[in-house]
Amino acid sequence: MSDDSGGTTWQRRLDDLHGTLSGKWALHVLRGLADGPVGFGDLRERVGGAPEKSLARRLRELRCRGLLVREYEPASPPMARYRLTEEGERLVDLLRGVESEVEYVDCESCADDCRVATVNPDATRTAMAEEC
Repeated sequence: MSDDSGGTTWQRRLDDLHGTLSGKWALHVLRGLADGPVGFGDLRERVGGAPEKSLARRLRELRCRGLLVREYEPASPPMARYRLTEEGERLVDLLRGVESEVEYVDCESCADDCRVATVNPDATRTAMAEEC
């Protein structure tokens, strides 16, 4: 299926997804919210101490893409909590499925630290042996 720009719908969707996930801290934020709603400070701890400015920017971007929402709890002062939307939860489930299929392969024929993530270890070892 092609679109007007000459690319495929599939390709465009993957490019969009890559744009979302490749932002610094994006995967960390999604993983941090997978355990349930959390406030900014606790989320910052869950993601390994991301700089506040970077984390705030990534949260805004992920909210704009419909993957999470910011809700306010009645308190004094009001406390913002972040949680995944249904779409965000769906994406996290997909990422968990991919992660469960990934294995790491170490190259045995070179001195470099060739360690790669793969879903086909035998083919990756063969390719590494030919290239190293």
